[in-house]
Amino acid sequence: MNEMREAAPIAVVGLGALFPGRGTTQGFWRDLVEAVDTTGPVPETHWLARDYYDPDPSRPDHTYSHRGAFIPAFAFDPVENGLPPRVIETTDTVQLMALHVARAVLAEAEAGLAAPIARERIGVVLGVAAGTELMQDMSCRLSRPMLLNALRADGLDEPRALRIADRFSAHFSEWRESTF
Repeated sequence: MNEMREAAPIAVVGLGALFPGRGTTQGFWRDLVEAVDTTGPVPETHWLARDYYDPDPSRPDHTYSHRGAFIPAFAFDPVENGLPPRVIETTDTVQLMALHVARAVLAEAEAGLAAPIARERIGVVLGVAAGTELMQDMSCRLSRPMLLNALRADGLDEPRALRIADRFSAHFSEWRESTF
């Protein structure tokens, strides 16, 4: 039997996001209204544009743009967010950004209130896109057996094939529970 239960009231009391430009939800709207160009050169901390840039849009594995819209850096304190510092290197940046934004939403929801809100009665809805930063690391490490098979098929002896595969894997973060 289907029971009809009365739904509890829901209120949206805070909104948060990270955007290029001013970075915040409110800043995003100001950038739109003021027609601010939030694009700029690719920061060298992200990737070297010269490795991928080519003005020819048909060149495989290259891009004909060396500009983009990038989220500004922000301070992230793992301990303040309930994380041991050692898991940061194997936690995808998107997960850290989600925690950062969730904290901003909760702070916005509490702003102006006389008393703290009952956080046990709050849900935070997160929207996340595919193609996260550690996806490449996970995929490359997952490809290690295929690399080993290719090296063996090319006639490399086992110790040398393993050494090359190990050197390849060393370029990517290890998988840990925090990776997923």
